[in-house]
Amino acid sequence: FVALDLSGTGVESVPDDIVQHLPRLQSLILDKCDKLRLLPVKLGALTGLEYLSVDGCTALLYPSKSVQSNPKSMAAFFTNLHKNSKTLVIDGLNTFIRSWSTAPNLSDNGDHIGGIVGTLKSIGYATRIINPTRVIVVFDGKGGSNSRKEIYDGYKSERGKNKIKMRLNRTYSDLMHPEAEHVSMKRQMHALGELLSCLPVAIMIYDGIEADDVMGYIASTLRKDGEKVILMSSDKDFLQLVNKDVSVYSPSIKKIYNIDEVKEEYGIHPHNFINFRMMDGDKSDNVGGVNGLGLNKIIKAFPILPES
Repeated sequence: FVALDLSGTGVESVPDDIVQHLPRLQSLILDKCDKLRLLPVKLGALTGLEYLSVDGCTALLYPSKSVQSNPKSMAAFFTNLHKNSKTLVIDGLNTFIRSWSTAPNLSDNGDHIGGIVGTLKSIGYATRIINPTRVIVVFDGKGGSNSRKEIYDGYKSERGKNKIKMRLNRTYSDLMHPEAEHVSMKRQMHALGELLSCLPVAIMIYDGIEADDVMGYIASTLRKDGEKVILMSSDKDFLQLVNKDVSVYSPSIKKIYNIDEVKEEYGIHPHNFINFRMMDGDKSDNVGGVNGLGLNKIIKAFPILPES
């Protein structure tokens, strides 16, 4: 680890040939807080080449053990470090709904808080295994689905009818009326927003835009060449964005999809995944596909789909 104190006490535990790179490190993170300390931490199983987390006064930096043992690699580590090197972009509502539906956690007052606890645990777990330099949580904006509903009024129209399917692992679910569930969800979403604002994550919400569109824009347009983006969602629509620099982490099965993983599971290259979805449809959004066509028939009819 490297311990760096910018409040005036100087630099500790930094090799002489690394000190020259510290001004660049300082300039990269000074815009985040007035005072900053890099604290000594146990590296444990962390293997990422870069990890920066700022909570207002403290940052943690983890070079991997192999990097630490090589002064030249350490110098390159500092030189190349920037906050967009490896960005984790989280589908906030997808993560919350999955947690709210399955986590049975209760507060001391007996109120259900599974949406809060499950979401924070899921974000924490993903951060530990991915080691991002930046975390962004994206939520749907107000009226985010309106533009699609203007094109197809059946878009997501079935979701309200399927609420009963979301009551999983709730020992007291039978005691909660739909109105009480709605109140509980709104309360937990509000509390979650307040908690996330205290963490070193960026929150994005834009009225009239769905989270999917923001996440796709980050991965395909804002990302510069060589920067890595990991999209966290159980929505397989995101697989169409997978390339050498963009991957998808599915929290429900704890699996990271790169190009090879998409091809292995679906037999389709990510570049062609949108063509497959166009024919297969999307039941979760109430978008129908071509009758009689499933995955195997689609691949057989269009053998070019596995190719890049």
